Amino acid sequence: FGDKFKKPEGSWDCDVCMVQNKAQDVKCVACQSAKPGNVSVLQLLRVKAF
Repeated sequence: FGDKFKKPEGSWDCDVCMVQNKAQDVKCVACQSAKPGNVSVLQLLRVKAF
């Protein structure tokens, strides 16, 4: 019975609003906060510019 309440593999909880998100979501579906540890394309471009 406990298996019914396990999080899907790779899912993550938003640090801001605590909503559970799917693994493929790069931002929270509720508050649009970025996924922890997710590097945006803009951040990568800034690093390469120097």
